[in-house]
Amino acid sequence: MLASFYQNFEQLFDYSEIFPQFCLLLRGWYEAAKQGDKIGNIWKKLRLVVVHSTESYPSLDTNHSPFNVGLAIELPEFNEQQVLNLAKQQGGQVTY
Repeated sequence: MLASFYQNFEQLFDYSEIFPQFCLLLRGWYEAAKQGDKIGNIWKKLRLVVVHSTESYPSLDTNHSPFNVGLAIELPEFNEQQVLNLAKQQGGQVTY
């Protein structure tokens, strides 16, 4: 299995000349994995993880978007205790 992670994906939104093509590339990889042929079986070994922290993103053709396929997992915001625990684990501290 090969995993590919894209964290802070929303930073690509500012690059209108490459954002749609990059999304189409990701969507193409997803669609290739759905094929039942030899090539599709190879693409099934790829796992894409796209992380973005915004609910609004540039408009894309629904057939080109990587946002409307796969499994969407919405994470709740951290509460104060979770922030403090995370800071402690990372050797940091929280200031107010």
